[in-house]
Amino acid sequence: MNLTLDGLFNKNETYDYGDYEYPGEEEIKGDDTVWIPLLYSIFVIVGLLGNGLLLAVLGQKSRSWTVSDSFILQLGVVDILLLVTLPFYAAHANKGCEWCTPTFFKICVAVFKINLYVGIFLLVCACLDLYLYSIYADRASCHRASFAFFGWLAAWLVSIVLTVLDSLYLKPVIASLPGKALSALSPPDSGMDLQLISRVLHLGVGVLLPALVLVVCSSNIMIRCRANNRQKKQPVVLLLSLVTVFLVCWIPYNITLFIDAIYYMSKNHLRSFPLSSLTTAVKVTSAVGCVSACLRPFLYFLLCRNFRTGIFSLLKCNREDFRGSMWELGMDGNATHDLCQSEDEMKQMTSTEKQVEPV
Repeated sequence: MNLTLDGLFNKNETYDYGDYEYPGEEEIKGDDTVWIPLLYSIFVIVGLLGNGLLLAVLGQKSRSWTVSDSFILQLGVVDILLLVTLPFYAAHANKGCEWCTPTFFKICVAVFKINLYVGIFLLVCACLDLYLYSIYADRASCHRASFAFFGWLAAWLVSIVLTVLDSLYLKPVIASLPGKALSALSPPDSGMDLQLISRVLHLGVGVLLPALVLVVCSSNIMIRCRANNRQKKQPVVLLLSLVTVFLVCWIPYNITLFIDAIYYMSKNHLRSFPLSSLTTAVKVTSAVGCVSACLRPFLYFLLCRNFRTGIFSLLKCNREDFRGSMWELGMDGNATHDLCQSEDEMKQMTSTEKQVEPV
């Protein structure tokens, strides 16, 4: 842009402002170079420390893992994968990372999505397991381990499919941070808007439907827990705490994505709404969603006595041999297996008695 001065400055030469970048543009947000590295550094340090202790405690178990151990392990793995990608977002904010290519950030965004999808679908499996067991305790006892396995397999498959769809329709311009706004793009002139379809699948299949299942199952579990005094309270408290923390951390992000999609579809009617505020809100709420990866180990430490014992023994270089599960989430297969085995033995004994019964 060439600017010719006049009046009192008519003796000055023409100035060239062709390289000038306007501060109103999204790419030069100076605040991102400060708060993103600081915030993500705290997440990485706290989260990796907590989840590292979690894996170390699980690794020191000499006996076979239970279903609850596998559930906790999967959540810990996806949390660690998310935390490992955060330093690259911080480096990108300072423009000091040579690896920060659009392809690499698509992989980082895919990990971000996997953490969200796998986290919510695994919690759905755990809540359904505890809810069904509270209703059909006798029928569901012998099949809880199988139900958990196929439920987790379905959770991972659906999560991978949704993530692949996001990656296929993700344009490089929004691949630099997980919190980029969809409204930063221009809607296509004709044809199907695949980016919008991907956003609808994310909000509908990946968030709204499992969130409704979590709320309904959690409410019924709480009601049955209060009505049945014999039921163990620790599995219910721990599972509901995990659900609450997850929803509190991730719901603001998804609400912002919903508002962002509305703005994207009706820009002509919402021109008064500041786009910069919306994009900042998406970035902030995506950072809040990453907090769940740091808080889960603290919940285990506060609510699981065996986990605390395992950490203290690990710090003292002692090996603690746990029998059964450390978490008591109600998903354990040991007692269930013993119950089914005893029932089979009773049937065999009954049939043997009938065979040897004198005529």
